[in-house]
Amino acid sequence: GGVDNPWYASPAAFPLLLGCLFILCGFGVFAKGVREGGLVGLAGALHRAVKSLVRQPARQGLIVVLLLIGYYVIVRYHWIKGYGGGNYIASSTVFLSAFALTFHRPSGRFPKISLLIAIVIGAFLISWGVAALFSGPLRVPLP
Repeated sequence: GGVDNPWYASPAAFPLLLGCLFILCGFGVFAKGVREGGLVGLAGALHRAVKSLVRQPARQGLIVVLLLIGYYVIVRYHWIKGYGGGNYIASSTVFLSAFALTFHRPSGRFPKISLLIAIVIGAFLISWGVAALFSGPLRVPLP
């Protein structure tokens, strides 16, 4: 469509290749597990894993991940009236900060203010770096 940049003309080729390779490797691991008799305990292991998701702290992590994914979907598809959802850096900073603050608990408590500031600054720098990389050298527009 009038695009002279080959990176933009086919941005999905490399992720699709990696995805296919991951799926093939996953099937290989699954097949080896079946040959070794891994299906015997699969039902019990799945039952225990699902049951553990309703207990603390796994429940808290599951709820936060689902809320963060919901937040990203709402921002991505512009389901909030009057909000453009185009600020990738702000949205990604909020997402990464909330994710890190939920799962980074070295002492089991909420982190100190210095670590909190470091997490938010780190999330901002990562978001800014990705935005700069994609809009600069790669010339791929962000949502």
